[in-house]
This record gives sequence, structure tokens and C-alpha cells, in this order.
Amino acid sequence: MSTLLKLNETALMSKMSYHYEELRYRIFYIMYSLFTALITCYYYQLELMYLLSRPFLQLHQTLQSTDISEALSTTFKLCIYVSLGICIFTYIYQYWSFIIPSRYYFERKKITFFIVLLLMILSIETYIIYFGIFPKICELFSSFQIYVDTSSTTYNQMNEIHKPLKIIEMSPRIESTVVSSIRIYILLCIIFQIPLIFILLFYFNYCNCFSICRYRKPFFFVLFVFQQQYLHLI
Repeated sequence: MSTLLKLNETALMSKMSYHYEELRYRIFYIMYSLFTALITCYYYQLELMYLLSRPFLQLHQTLQSTDISEALSTTFKLCIYVSLGICIFTYIYQYWSFIIPSRYYFERKKITFFIVLLLMILSIETYIIYFGIFPKICELFSSFQIYVDTSSTTYNQMNEIHKPLKIIEMSPRIESTVVSSIRIYILLCIIFQIPLIFILLFYFNYCNCFSICRYRKPFFFVLFVFQQQYLHLI
């Protein structure tokens, strides 16, 4: 009996060591992918900065730098953010490869379906945000400019302005543009994921209409606190 217990313990320890080694390798693959993506993004830092500032450039705006090291530090932050975003696919794949062998066939199909659906939704959201929503936000930010006609006696006669004087000009800084763009993208992605989260909760029977109605007050309270904290960070 003791021999059988020792054999079972040895087999269990060997399996645990195998999973531990596999986990170490997958973490190494993730770190290697992140490092490679960071080097690649730093090599194409000017292209990334152009893609980020493209909506402002289309509005004839220029990015300014008020510090000597601001341009370098901002481009490096942008490379880090883009590298983390690109490696999301690597994270999800490594997680899927690690957890999928211990699942049944129907569970594998279900997990694979939801992962593919999540990646497709993220890709579609990125396309919509970059080409649809983000240019409108940049246009809104760039609209806060005041023109005054110095040749006219009345400043309210805006239709008669021929040579307007721009007394308040919108000139975004590089760092604020990068940080605000990343925060806006993350916030919009979170907002777009709310319907998917509720669909998953209903699908796995974690909640229903009655539970939502019952706990609506704590939900709105948490949502209000989260909104205030996030707006404070922005």
C-alpha cells in the first residue's frame, strides 16, 4: 500500500514538474515575443507616430514638444504600448495552448470559439475606433480655436472677416496626444466589451434578468465610482 502511494506521489510530482516546465517555457516565449515586438516597434517609431498623429495631421495640426527628452520618452512609451497590444495575440495563444489539453472535446470547441470571437471583435473595434471614432474626437479637440477680426470694429461680425487673427491655437503636445489616445482606445474597447460580457454571463448562467434587476443599485454604484476614478486619471 505504501509502495503504491509512493508511486502515485512520484507520478503526481513528475506531472507537476512537467506542467511547471511548460509554464516556464511559455512565459519565456511571451517575454521573447514582447522583446522582439518592442525592438521592431522602436525601429518603426516614426511610422507609428505618424499613424497615431494622422487624424491631427489631416486637420493641419502639428505636434509640439516642450521638453528636450519628451519626444524620445514619448516614442518609447508608444513603442511599449503598441508592443503590449500586438502581443495580446501571443498571450491568448499561449493560454489556449496551455489549458486546452486538459479539456474535453466540446470544451475545446467552446473555448476556441470564444477566443476567436474575442479576437475578431477586438480587430473590428480597433478598425472602427481608428478610422471612425478617433478622427471625430481629434476634430472635436482641434475645434477649440478662436478667430478675431482685427480690422473690423465689431468682433461678432464673423462673416465679414477677411484676414482673421488666431488668438487661441490648438497645438497638441506629443506626450498628451499619445497618452490620451491610448486611454481613449482602452476606454472605448471596454465600453464595446460590455454587450459581450453580458452575453457570456447569460450563456454560462452566472446571471439573469432577475439578478440584474435585484443588484442594479450596487452595479450602478460601482459603475459610478469606476467612472469617477477613470475620469480623474484622464
